[in-house]
Amino acid sequence: YENHFSHAQLGGNKIDLNLDTLLVSNNLDKFIYDSKFMTFWITYSAHMPYQYTKPECDENIDYIKSKFDSDNEEYLCAMSEAKVTDDSIKILIDALEKQGKLDDTVLVFFTDHYAYSMDKDMVANIKNETDKNMLTKTPFFIYDNGNHVETIDKVNSTVDILPTIADLFGLNYNPNIYFGDSIFSDNYNGFVVFNDGSWYDGNIYYKTNTKIENVDEKYISEMNSYTKDLLTLGGKIIETDYFRKVDINSISKN
Repeated sequence: YENHFSHAQLGGNKIDLNLDTLLVSNNLDKFIYDSKFMTFWITYSAHMPYQYTKPECDENIDYIKSKFDSDNEEYLCAMSEAKVTDDSIKILIDALEKQGKLDDTVLVFFTDHYAYSMDKDMVANIKNETDKNMLTKTPFFIYDNGNHVETIDKVNSTVDILPTIADLFGLNYNPNIYFGDSIFSDNYNGFVVFNDGSWYDGNIYYKTNTKIENVDEKYISEMNSYTKDLLTLGGKIIETDYFRKVDINSISKN
């Protein structure tokens, strides 16, 4: 990254900055700033808590109430706030199209967490899931104005996003320095590790210290060992500030 823009540098008052629509429309020059550009944007409007008193909720609440048969404040506000973010993306896409750059731009969207502050029973009902780890399933998609359409069914997690983008753009990168893999690779099987040592491969969900019937115990043992190594290595990289101290270009490619 060459520049970082905090809220204080994006102009407007606090309410304006809480609305993704106004943040984008008032700062388009920071999103689309050159013939070639890369922008990373952390959205805000759909963030919890979900309450009628929030301007982000009030922005679309009448429209949402007309569309959804519910009287639950959290649910309605979550949908209303999400629409603010949706509308801000439309503003960005419209600007790209107006500038003739939409067909040459790739947009990557991912959610960093599910709405864990909401009523647990409601979330479980909406997602049809109760397990804490499996509740963390969230959207991740790549958009290029419909020029390419493909659905990847293999499970993946945030560690796979960067190598996937590097592979997609044909960048010269060393896969050995990433925990994840490109989801477009023929060798990618799909594997997600949770911080409590549990894991999921798209078919088998192994929860720490549980026994799974009718599954190859050798496979379970190998995946448990692999998971333990990943979590240990991840911790060591942070503890030792590994990438600050080691020249990553000197790491050989297998």
